[in-house]
Amino acid sequence: MLKKLSFCMLLLSFFVIGCSTGYKQSGGGLTGFGFQDFQIEEDTYKIRFSGNAITTKEKVEDLALLRASELAIKHGYNYFVVLQEEDDYTSKTQKPTKTITQEEKKTSSGRVSTTTAEEGYSQEVETYFKKALVVKCYKEKPSENIAVYDAKKTYDSISAMYKIK
Repeated sequence: MLKKLSFCMLLLSFFVIGCSTGYKQSGGGLTGFGFQDFQIEEDTYKIRFSGNAITTKEKVEDLALLRASELAIKHGYNYFVVLQEEDDYTSKTQKPTKTITQEEKKTSSGRVSTTTAEEGYSQEVETYFKKALVVKCYKEKPSENIAVYDAKKTYDSISAMYKIK
């Protein structure tokens, strides 16, 4: 019994982990989960990352920064700064459903007794987080008093945190 329970818990954890938004380019279409990026200028990019219903806001923010660091490295830059950022989310509410349970019991005379219990309404809300960044990349660390990301360190840190290769 304990082995079956452990196996079921293991399968459930794989299912939950597997359902989180993966780090990939957005396929657009119906799902649209993942990243999109657009080059605005030679050293400036707009990045959008969209999570699914079980991707946390923090993970969406981290993966947008991961994509920014990837773009900086890919194009020969060592640093980047966030010029603009925008948070967004969409909530979807499923129609409330009434929970009704029925229990049947046999009486000593052989008759069947049915008990019906109404437990109220249940409603499910799914939230989809999105993050948009405009980043400017630099070969040398800018001297201005602004938050500067080291592209390599940011990439290494976030990719290790989420086990992304």
